[in-house]
Amino acid sequence: MADGLPLSGARVAQFLKILEMMAAGDLGVLIASRYGQISIVTPLTAAYPLVTLAFASLVLRERITLLQWSCVVAILAGMYLCTA
Repeated sequence: MADGLPLSGARVAQFLKILEMMAAGDLGVLIASRYGQISIVTPLTAAYPLVTLAFASLVLRERITLLQWSCVVAILAGMYLCTA
């Protein structure tokens, strides 16, 4: 590639692994929606920002701010209230 990141075999493999994980997540949501109670599945799938935040913190070593922690608490409280 002339512009952007170099396209090596390792980078292609990493990209394919990311696509595989995204497809598995989407498949999991489809299966859960088909066989699970939608009143439980919907709040759980709506909490996907928690996965993004966990990835950013654990893998990318980003610091979670007080506002983000507040949002985590609000999301978890909302999930509890929706499924209780």
